[in-house]
Amino acid sequence: MLRRLAEIHKSRKAWAEILQDRLAKSGGIFIQPVAGAEPVYLRLPILSSAGAPRERPDLGIIRSYPLTLDEVSGLQPHLVLSGKNPVAKELAEGILTLPTHEFVTDRDIEAIREHMAQMAVPDRC
Repeated sequence: MLRRLAEIHKSRKAWAEILQDRLAKSGGIFIQPVAGAEPVYLRLPILSSAGAPRERPDLGIIRSYPLTLDEVSGLQPHLVLSGKNPVAKELAEGILTLPTHEFVTDRDIEAIREHMAQMAVPDRC
């Protein structure tokens, strides 16, 4: 696997770019890498703009950040600031990650695109 690492990273980056292109109008905000960084996209993070994110584990759409750092008891003694951080909580609740592995198919991407497009439409009561 280590011999294939560069190839795997290249493949994940390509899938991430395809996802970003096809989901550009889905209502989510893609989290951009830090300038000068070379992301490998183990998963593609997207900030849901439709309120609470709607996970779809069957499509690989999951929340990757269930807690903020201040909610992890083992980290609390090591944090510079104490107390709650509502902005961090909002981000943790709104970030979804999408799959970028080599087994993602065009059909998967279309299903993800359809789901994300549905999320962008407000629920009707």
